[in-house]
Amino acid sequence: MNRYETMADAELMLRLSQRDKNARSYIYDKYFAPLFSHAKNMLGSDTYAKDVVHDAFFSMLARKMRFLSERQLKAFLYTCVQNNIITQFHRKKRFQSHLQDVMQRSNISIDNQELDILYNNIVDEAIKEMPEKMGRIFKMSFKEYLDAKEIAERVGISEEGVKKHLYNGSLKLRAWIRMRFFLCLMLMILLLSK
Repeated sequence: MNRYETMADAELMLRLSQRDKNARSYIYDKYFAPLFSHAKNMLGSDTYAKDVVHDAFFSMLARKMRFLSERQLKAFLYTCVQNNIITQFHRKKRFQSHLQDVMQRSNISIDNQELDILYNNIVDEAIKEMPEKMGRIFKMSFKEYLDAKEIAERVGISEEGVKKHLYNGSLKLRAWIRMRFFLCLMLMILLLSK
């Protein structure tokens, strides 16, 4: 039995606020599966679900908040996941709306399978642009669906190191997609119009 399972709420929250790696790992291990399940049910995608759950944990770490109880922490994580899901819906809706508008003006038709292929190609290209180790770790997480512990064992670094690489990889992926979004969209329109 993990000593954090029997630890008093106040003590666990104190250790979490003191950046105790084991406390963070315990919270991650305890809440990842239910948060992921909730996000996957809402989004219908493993990749998007992992992304929103990782964002929730990174948000928790980045804000350096002091939670008074595990219940408050749980509420924070679920709220972050829910907000991230809503953001994903809005992004997807904006993307699809813009794409449909462009396609209507260009007389082009495209289905969801082609959009998924395009998305996967964009992610693959972004991974190639990452530093080698980060790209490898990111690929293991988002393509092979390995958790941080499995990746840490394969790569030979700590779970915290894996989580940091995933966080930085997510930031790089978002920046890469933002910079190339319109370029990729225009390229796709040109290719489909031929």
